[in-house]
Amino acid sequence: MQPPRAPRERRVRTRHGHTVVDDYAWMADRDDPRLRAYLEAENAYAAERTGHLDGLVERIVGELKSRTVETDLSVPVRHGGWWYYSRTIEGAEYPVHARVTVSDWPHRPTLDGPTPPAHEQVLLDENLEAGDGDFFAVGSSELSPDGRLLAWSADRDGEERYDLQVREIDSGATLDCAVAGIGEGLAWSLDNRYLFYTRLDDSWRSHEIWRHEVGTAVEADELVLAEPDERFFLSVGATADDRWVVLAATSKTASQVWLIDAAAPLHTPRSVLPRREEVIYDVDPLADGLLVLHNAQRVNFQVGWLPHLGAPLE
Repeated sequence: MQPPRAPRERRVRTRHGHTVVDDYAWMADRDDPRLRAYLEAENAYAAERTGHLDGLVERIVGELKSRTVETDLSVPVRHGGWWYYSRTIEGAEYPVHARVTVSDWPHRPTLDGPTPPAHEQVLLDENLEAGDGDFFAVGSSELSPDGRLLAWSADRDGEERYDLQVREIDSGATLDCAVAGIGEGLAWSLDNRYLFYTRLDDSWRSHEIWRHEVGTAVEADELVLAEPDERFFLSVGATADDRWVVLAATSKTASQVWLIDAAAPLHTPRSVLPRREEVIYDVDPLADGLLVLHNAQRVNFQVGWLPHLGAPLE
């Protein structure tokens, strides 16, 4: 059996004064029937060439599975009056995310064989959400500060663009599914009213951060931050105490961080430190100040201190 040859179709494009000849640009069209035929031929060739290894593969996989505890519990994390964890189930493809109260479990919850911890409240069962679909991946999941709502996003076709849902945990009701096609990362405002998320450009770069009011149309969403420099990717999250929404722009060699008071989500983001070439930094609030991990003076990083936003780095 001979390896398949992809069809060549000459296409010429010019960008920034440079002309490129690409014989395989046609592959960008996923609906082109030639692409599917070529991929099926590649798979058939790979199967024919490696078929003699099938027995070895099955034996190795079996050995690995015999050493893996399939029904297991992650290390529980205490937040507020709850223990949060995820657990896996033998034979199931995806994890279950859940919590139990500290009053029910004064010490960390544990499994009783295959039985989940008593009084468990399931937050997100990825197996149920995946259903019979060919693909499923959770992008982000974040609880509201009051612990009542779960914001989570899922990709169901492998595009790495996620659709957002907001669910009321006690009732299981979906309160909002207006926002679609977003990037990873979510953050709540302290009043449980607003969500911050990222948008992707045509090259799948997270280049914008938006604010969405739960229960409203996506057309009413507000642009919070945009990054025109194609070297940088934007991300959004929250500090462990839910006090700050953290927005960051990061490249291979530099970064910049902005903060929004989660109690004042409509305020303009405030930069922690200006962007500098070859300087990467990250922040972590402590008391009324900020710990800053940076490489401004040391290649292998050091920790500095900001008494407050706008102060010089100590």
